[in-house]
This record gives sequence, C-alpha cells and structure tokens, in this order.
Amino acid sequence: MYGLAQTSLQLITGEGEIYTDEFGRITQVGTLNINYVAYTTLTAIVLILLALQGGQIKRRRMKMLIFAILGILVIGAVSTQTRGVQVSLMLLGAWIVISKLGRPLKTITAACAVAIVSVSAGWASSFLDDLDRGNRGVDGLSGRTILWETARSKWVDSFFAGEGMGADRVQNAGYLPTHNTFLGLGMTLGAVGLALFLTFAVSSLNERIKGLRIRDRRFPLIMIILAFTPILLTSSWEATASGWVGLALLSTPILATTNQIKARRTA
Repeated sequence: MYGLAQTSLQLITGEGEIYTDEFGRITQVGTLNINYVAYTTLTAIVLILLALQGGQIKRRRMKMLIFAILGILVIGAVSTQTRGVQVSLMLLGAWIVISKLGRPLKTITAACAVAIVSVSAGWASSFLDDLDRGNRGVDGLSGRTILWETARSKWVDSFFAGEGMGADRVQNAGYLPTHNTFLGLGMTLGAVGLALFLTFAVSSLNERIKGLRIRDRRFPLIMIILAFTPILLTSSWEATASGWVGLALLSTPILATTNQIKARRTA
C-alpha cells in the first residue's frame, strides 16, 4: 500500500521517472507499465472500500489515515490516464452514491454481462472508436479493437479448444496480448478454458458470501463487478500476478464483512 501511495504521489506531482510517448501519454513510472500501476491501484482502492464497509477499521486516527491514503490512490489512479480504470472509478463513485436506492444487483450484473458480450463480439466497436478517437493517434481504444478482431477470427477457428497459450501474441506484429481477458482466454484456451476461468473466479467469491442474505451481498459484489469489468474488457489482467493476488485478497475482506454481519446478528 505504501508503494502504491508513493507512486500515486509521484504521478500527481509529476516528479521522478515518468515516461511518455510521442502523444504525451504516460507509458511508464520507473520500470513499471502505467496500465499495470493503474490496475493494481484500483485493486487497492476496492480493498480499502470493502474493509471500511465491513467495519474492520475502528480507530479514528487509523480511519483518517486510510481515507487520506484512499484519496491519494484515487487521484493517482485517475492520473495514470488509463481509460478502463477511470471508467471503473466513475462507476464505483456512482454506485456508492446510489447504493441505498433499491436492489440493483441483478440489473448491474446483467448490464455488465451485456457489455462483456457486446465488446467481445465486436458489436460495440464503432462506439469504442468514437469514444477513444485520437487518444494515441490510433482509433479504437489505442488500437485494441484491431487486436480484438484478430482474436475473434482465430477463436472461431478453434472455438472449444482454443489456439494454445501465447497464440494471441504471435498473431500480431507487435507481439501484444489481446487486451481483453475474455477474448484472450477464449482464443488461447477455448470456450472450455474460459468457462473454467469464470467458474473459478465466481466460486472464489461465492464461497465467502453464500451464508449471507441477498441484501448483505449487494455492496461487495456490485463493487467488484463495477470495478473490474472495464479493466477485464480492456486489458490482460488475468496474466498478471496482481490480478490473481487481488482476487485472493478481495475474498478476505468479504469474509471479514461476513463475520462482522454475523456478529451483529448475534449481538
């Protein structure tokens, strides 16, 4: 957490080793890819919010410190200029504001599922082109839609078994990953591999919350769905260590929240 706060301050102040491309966009902080920094910072933000929601931070001074760190991380995440993370933060902010208005879990889950299918199937390509036009001198979320078109065409050739690990990188001149977790897994591991990944991710979280009432599951589940759907759609987060560590850590605050709620019921 300290390292992320330090990196965020570096981005906010513009000091230190910050590298940009010919379009003025940040590409690296020190030796770290800027998108990796952004996604890791977002994971930390979600963890802090879940810990605060679960009542795990009780001392006033500690809460003040955590809120200060949270503010630095949010500004730092925005300063990375990573679109997926910026969208995630906007969605999280909106959800926190409206979290007490009804029970939108099913609606939000369905909307995210539609977004996943629309982006991965290419139905939203023209919209994404307009959204990101001129961002780095190329159309379509900094060239991602071109990678997605290649991945879709190759996935069709081997829908169930996939093309094999690493196949997405060898299909383009830049040796780049697909930058879409669902398409990348589908192309390389096929529909079977994608289904296994989704089953593992969902079951990891569900194991922690299955004892809760539906209304008690709402806040942590919606936060995770809103935070990570945009970056899973625009990155190769499943290939990073922080992606898997983040999934494991996200289960821990949910477990803590579960224990806290159960304790309040029996008190």
